[in-house]
Amino acid sequence: MTTNAPNQRRSGRRARILLLSAAGVLVLFLLATGSAMLGRRAIARRVLETQLRAIGAEGVGFHLKQLGPGESRITEVSLPDDAARIARIEASYSLPKLARFQIQQVTAEGIEIPVLREAQGWRVPLLEWINQLRLPPANPDQPPSFAVTLPDARADAVIRLVHYRLGEWRLPVQVSAAILPDRITLSGALEVLGNTQSLAATLDPELTGEILCTGRLADLSALHTLCRFADLPLPVELVPGETEAQITVTVALAKGKPVSATVELALQGARLRWRDAEFAVGSMQISLHSTSPGLADWRLEGTVSGLGGYGAAVSKMHFVADGNEREGTFRLDPAEFRQGSLAGALASEMAWNNQRVAGTVSLPRIQYGDRVAEDVQLKVSGDQQTIDCSLQWQDEAARYGLRSVNLTGQALLAGDPQVTVTGQAALTIDNLASCLGLAGWTGEGTLQILPGTMLRLGDQGLAWQAGLAVSCSDVAGKVADLAFTGNDLQVDVTG
Repeated sequence: MTTNAPNQRRSGRRARILLLSAAGVLVLFLLATGSAMLGRRAIARRVLETQLRAIGAEGVGFHLKQLGPGESRITEVSLPDDAARIARIEASYSLPKLARFQIQQVTAEGIEIPVLREAQGWRVPLLEWINQLRLPPANPDQPPSFAVTLPDARADAVIRLVHYRLGEWRLPVQVSAAILPDRITLSGALEVLGNTQSLAATLDPELTGEILCTGRLADLSALHTLCRFADLPLPVELVPGETEAQITVTVALAKGKPVSATVELALQGARLRWRDAEFAVGSMQISLHSTSPGLADWRLEGTVSGLGGYGAAVSKMHFVADGNEREGTFRLDPAEFRQGSLAGALASEMAWNNQRVAGTVSLPRIQYGDRVAEDVQLKVSGDQQTIDCSLQWQDEAARYGLRSVNLTGQALLAGDPQVTVTGQAALTIDNLASCLGLAGWTGEGTLQILPGTMLRLGDQGLAWQAGLAVSCSDVAGKVADLAFTGNDLQVDVTG
């Protein structure tokens, strides 16, 4: 704990410098104005350059356009390495209050801040420049303070997302702030993806407080632009339409470090496309919450209504996931589904550790027509490339001719997804024949699913091939007027 304390203090000072950039400029205004009282703008410039050099900010370019007892203006401010540019900064004040670090108003226009996506990763030159400043040490005998009083500060800026392959994307930002010695209150708007997102924050000098962001997207398909610039390709295509999404982000800070965060997303009428198949989502509510140090652990909870695709429909589903980047759990509560004459409920419990996942997918009930099966269990384990699975089901009454089913399979997820299956099912001929409308048949049998049986999802849709072997003992029955008996009947089918 003692060893890390100096680093934590330096980190806190650097973060405060970012918020206090405007206040720092105002202090420089005070020095410059004092020189202006002597009638020498050249002296004022030398005073500013000396103060900047003292904190390691040499190389900052600027022009002093106006210096006076009530107003000053600086233009063409530029930081080294093109870290930031400001077209104009204006300050209004009275000299008696300025001597007490009280400024009436500050306006900054034409701010440009580049955020670079290089082949090696993200880089923000402004943060790099701030980190190299020689900041004065904090006085432990004085309480933290923003030092200035500024009830009205406004900034008009553009964030330049510069991608090494895709070019530049400009995001306009408007921010207003009120600064008191014990707190800073921010509000602003960010124009992104064709909509205006809002920002509000209240922080003390140690950067403890809350940040709230709210946004709205009238068309989710615009997210493709953001994902391309972030090099995060979406696994599905968001279809343009009348989709509307609302998002709220709340972050609590303690001395500049996040201690809790909540993200809430609500959308209506989304449409997705994957491999030429279209899915629809009537509505979705998702929340992500974390209160662990560094937001390492989180909980994701969501409810989706009106989900449809591949001819199937899910009326409502609710899921919860708890974990971090290394491990976690996922739970899907029983969700009712229907596809034609097939209906039922689907549930799941999964756990992952690093790149591997294991768990159970269960069908508490599955129904085809008037035939119902209950408690079908599918166990799965694997990674992002291959999933091994096994299915077990048992019905001692053999109501539909199946006494038990034991299958094993493997799902290959790379390329064209495919599933291979092998296993066997125990048959009761009496009940099976009754379900098929063939009265008078008796016996026992086994259905073997042979190696090579598979389902494959390709560009042309779902394809399959199967190899089956049926073995029956003590079979007796009647077809029309022909009676049949046998002790060992075998039938092989492939196709």
